[in-house]
Amino acid sequence: MERTLSLRHTALLKFVLPPIWIGIVVYGVWQLWSNPEAVLVAREAGAASLVLRWLLVALVAASLLVLFAFVVPLKRVRLAPDGLRVSNYRREVTMPFRAVARVRQNWLPTFRLITLDLRTATALGRRVIFMPAGPQRMAFWRAEYRREDDLVGEGATK
Repeated sequence: MERTLSLRHTALLKFVLPPIWIGIVVYGVWQLWSNPEAVLVAREAGAASLVLRWLLVALVAASLLVLFAFVVPLKRVRLAPDGLRVSNYRREVTMPFRAVARVRQNWLPTFRLITLDLRTATALGRRVIFMPAGPQRMAFWRAEYRREDDLVGEGATK
């Protein structure tokens, strides 16, 4: 029996969030650049308006970098008896457990990512990034997770 290791909402994060986010921020930047008088208070016009415009462009560029570095590469990962089934929602590849060279956990302020470095290249690349499923409570100052050993133990008993 297969068990999904990645977050159930991975497809939404991968395919729905980026276009919505890009649409909203590009619209905001366009409004600020094309008609700053309607967006800003009159006393903020002039040099402050120009600084604010460029600051917003830099923030948009940084947010796009985060989207393309952490959200777009997300994969769906399922645990199967013969290995890991990894999908990018267009193609699915089964990787034997011995193909995994290293497992890393990356902590970001609001979520965590698991990165699997593979020994050889596959049709999906040499690296698999996914957000793990499971009950979690997250705050900026602390995170509480169940131990990974407990999660694997549950998958083995089901």
